[in-house]
Amino acid sequence: MIGKLKLKFIILFSISLLIILAVIVTAMNLLNYRELITESDEILEVISENKGQFPDDLPEIDDRDQQKPGGDRRPGSRFSPELAYESRYFTVITDAEGEIRQADLGKIVTVDFESAGSYAKSVRNLGTERGTIDNFRYLVSRGDSETRYTFLDIGRKLDSFNSFLKFSIITSLAAFVITSLVFILISGKIIRPIAESYEKQKQFISDAGHEIRTPLTVINSNADLIELDYGESDYTGKIKSQVKKLAGLTESLVDLAKMENPSARREMTEFSLSDLLDSAVSTFDSVAKAQSRTIIRDIAENVTVKADRTGTGKLLDLILDNAVKYSLPKSEIKVALAQKGRGARLTVSNTCENSYTGTEIKRLFERFYRPDGSRNSSTGGYGIGLSSAKAICDSMGWKIYAGQEDKLFTITIDT
Repeated sequence: MIGKLKLKFIILFSISLLIILAVIVTAMNLLNYRELITESDEILEVISENKGQFPDDLPEIDDRDQQKPGGDRRPGSRFSPELAYESRYFTVITDAEGEIRQADLGKIVTVDFESAGSYAKSVRNLGTERGTIDNFRYLVSRGDSETRYTFLDIGRKLDSFNSFLKFSIITSLAAFVITSLVFILISGKIIRPIAESYEKQKQFISDAGHEIRTPLTVINSNADLIELDYGESDYTGKIKSQVKKLAGLTESLVDLAKMENPSARREMTEFSLSDLLDSAVSTFDSVAKAQSRTIIRDIAENVTVKADRTGTGKLLDLILDNAVKYSLPKSEIKVALAQKGRGARLTVSNTCENSYTGTEIKRLFERFYRPDGSRNSSTGGYGIGLSSAKAICDSMGWKIYAGQEDKLFTITIDT
């Protein structure tokens, strides 16, 4: 159990760290890309407003909320005097029908007249005022008789952005791996107080169980002596009933502590699970009939497993006892066993009164958990039957889980 808790702790930490790093990397690169696009759009606006050329004096915008023509807001920026010589751009002017009237390619050498026209037609078909096509950021300025398409080469900026993106991802992954390895190394120390507390709890249950047996035996014996001297009475009957109940609970807790002990030896042998299950069902047949229930068998023959035979027998008793206790009167309990690959699948189904949520079904395997009033002490159980069953399955590497469809409650065991 402690090993599984440690593993879950490491997985939870790793997932949380990965999510945090992913959010940070995503936020940084989104802001970086937004800055790239904003700066490119500002340059395009300057070129477009000056009919395809940089002005002699570039505007310096200090007010981050300065008003643009048309009522839009433009983020503030400060242009470098070298910007006109660093920027590569071209413009295309078309008439109302979309025919190219003019193309200014003086500030770029990688685009010819035909390519410029193709870019303009592509943007015209897109129908957007601004955007990105290939390595160019474009801005469309529409007039009464003509339309100007301004294209700015942002290839170098995109390369820089992609380089930063790759670097941030690689750095984050390296940080994730290193941090996870360090956490794995120190997780033992973090989990140690929980492990020690859990071991002390198991030792206390085991020791207390042995210590309680003696006074319970004495109380029961004294009740027998009182009945010999004064005859049976309602008082002595209640004393013996409660002693029996407490003795059963103590025995169950001691057994559970033994099952959860990883150092406990288990004799693994190959045996017929079909025969063992058939025998267990036969034992519970009379119990079920006495409580107006019927057990229906669907047990495949010659299903063998390699496991602890004693523990498996205890497991079958716990599952069948749970089905009989919590099934509705005059209902059927279905027990099925089938070969599944190299292993086997056992399912025990019974109708129940209440519907359980997914969270409640998962918690059924916890000690003393009772999701509703139907699973109370009147059934004669202690609330640890399914937790004991899970402990046995865990000790043998088997999987046990529960499910419900309508009122049909099913426990499945995969070997």
